[in-house]
Amino acid sequence: MVALFAPTASFAQSDVAGALHVLRSSLNRDERVRALSFLREQEHLPATAGFELGRAILCGGDESGYAVDALARLGDAAIPIVAKLVEDRSLDTQMRASYVLTRLRNPTEQTFLRSIRPILDRHPASERFPGILALSAFPLNPASAASLTREQLNDSSYTSKLGGAVLVARRAADPDLFREMQTSSYATIRYAGASYAEELRRQRMATHKVVEPPLPPEEVTRRAEIEKQLQALALAALPECLKFLSTAHDPHEKLCLLHCLRFIYPRVESERVSIAQSLRALRVVRGSLLDTEIQQWLIDYLERSK
Repeated sequence: MVALFAPTASFAQSDVAGALHVLRSSLNRDERVRALSFLREQEHLPATAGFELGRAILCGGDESGYAVDALARLGDAAIPIVAKLVEDRSLDTQMRASYVLTRLRNPTEQTFLRSIRPILDRHPASERFPGILALSAFPLNPASAASLTREQLNDSSYTSKLGGAVLVARRAADPDLFREMQTSSYATIRYAGASYAEELRRQRMATHKVVEPPLPPEEVTRRAEIEKQLQALALAALPECLKFLSTAHDPHEKLCLLHCLRFIYPRVESERVSIAQSLRALRVVRGSLLDTEIQQWLIDYLERSK
């Protein structure tokens, strides 16, 4: 039973319906934030809450953070709402939708892929990247991740190729795919293939004991040599990323390349000055989520350089 509401649109702390009523009827920011804060703490929410939570994400600001957490509690019922958010024209909204997917409770892959497929088939390429961003956030099974990565690698757009290689392939666990990636004409994709291949090999070698036994001397030598090769590949990928970044106009391209720089950064730390200079010169909407992520990188860079 829905509670009666005072003019201040307050709600009983046990009343989910009351909190949803606040979201529908109140324009008071503090009241809406309190309602969203309450909803995100609930163990179970009705599927009908998805619409109001989606609207709160579209509003941005403080509301969106609470709404992201609450919407993720709906599990599969949240996926159609997330798909609509991914279709929104705002990159901020698309990024928040991906945040929901990272927190989604017990999602069904088939439901997710059916909802996101129309976005992956869009034209031009900038219209497809939000779908790749969603794929990167969802816990895909390795076979699906490998198939979807190959699909993106065959795309004509460099954002699709790089996005698939860096963001989707990491869940693939497919040695054949990683070997294919190492033959790419793109240095960033070659690095991703080699990096993921080595990561997979080490995962399969791990004993998962509390204390891992020492590595044999020949494996220590092999890893040291592989690390040199990976550093060389990363150094080759860096100018490619920076060149693309210098001519990028679409915010999706810029976000894709930011992910690429983060991916190769651990092996190109010596070049952090040139990376920071390129990011400072990048034109983005101030106060946007992309701007926030770039500024956070720069803060981290400054802290590391002290």
